[in-house]
Amino acid sequence: MQSSKSNRLANSNKKYKLLLVSPKQKFINYPAHSELAKLFGKKRFMVPLALPVVAAITPDNYEIKIIDEEIESIPEDFQPDIVGISTMAATASRAFELAESYRSNGIPVVFGGAFASNSTDVAIKYADSVVIGEAENLWPECLADFEKGTLKKIYKAEQYYDYKVVKPPRWDLVNLKNIFQVGVQVSRGCPFNCDFCIVSKTFGRKMRYRDIDNVIEEVANLPTKYVFFVDDNLTINKKYAKALMERLKPLGISWACMSSIEVAKDTELLQAMAEAGCFNILIGFESLNADSLDEVSKDHNKGGSFYEEAIQKIHDVGIHINASFIVGFDHDTLAEFDHIYDFTVRNNLPNVNLHLLAATPGTEMHRKLKEEGRLFDKSPDL
Repeated sequence: MQSSKSNRLANSNKKYKLLLVSPKQKFINYPAHSELAKLFGKKRFMVPLALPVVAAITPDNYEIKIIDEEIESIPEDFQPDIVGISTMAATASRAFELAESYRSNGIPVVFGGAFASNSTDVAIKYADSVVIGEAENLWPECLADFEKGTLKKIYKAEQYYDYKVVKPPRWDLVNLKNIFQVGVQVSRGCPFNCDFCIVSKTFGRKMRYRDIDNVIEEVANLPTKYVFFVDDNLTINKKYAKALMERLKPLGISWACMSSIEVAKDTELLQAMAEAGCFNILIGFESLNADSLDEVSKDHNKGGSFYEEAIQKIHDVGIHINASFIVGFDHDTLAEFDHIYDFTVRNNLPNVNLHLLAATPGTEMHRKLKEEGRLFDKSPDL
């Protein structure tokens, strides 16, 4: 009995090496635009927040290395005992390659992230284990099982994480000289249910918010004054947003965020955001075609003249707009490209993201198109 207890204590004190990887994308999305980042003297706008968050909830007996392949190659001199890979649909193929390489050398690989969570049957073919959903309730258990040699195939929480108080991400493990800003998250969830979006499927339709004191403590201790709030809609709860702005204002940071176009209805909030350091809002206009918006249940976007009125209100307080559009809906024609061009020029929107419609696994759109036999996958597995 005493021997068993001693073995457990010795095992808990053993040091392990953990490699956390964000795989390189073949086709990069907007935070990774390397050419645009170079204008700021950086390699990338930001490192995905998931890896510093996972590092923060990793036990102290792990030496951790974080690698974002968009910025740097995986070092050959770091030999991990276990590898964690964050997956998206756009990085799945590269994740499979990395996993095959490490597993062939006897090193266990754990997948997490949106792709692994929503395409678990595919992901588990290439990994020793898959963490489904939010890591906070699962990652420490996963590592404890690894240490005991009893790693499970699947780790899935029965409920969402409370999310009121969280540990600050491990930005000390990231070379900040390579990036323009760091990510901060204050909420999870989305009450909307757009067919093409994975957010409500991943985090639920009920909003969960961190205590503002917890957020401010994190922001005040960040190693940079440039921040991107990664919340999918920072301002959906106007009361919370206004309270947050009041606390952010004295910190003197410069920040960007994502919000729905409806933020323009609250001029008091817009002014408070500008005074608190907001310089840019990424807004998903998605389409100028009302039929296309209806097609994918983007009911909260008004389109038409409301767009132009909203843009002017946001510009009036000195905040720029990163305008995001999608083309490829069933109701679209080639004329949509001209409509978007004319609209962005007319409304002084020089920063535009133009996306091809994608049916990401786990979304309602993916389900519908699969049922209709309209999916074309680039490989048998994806």
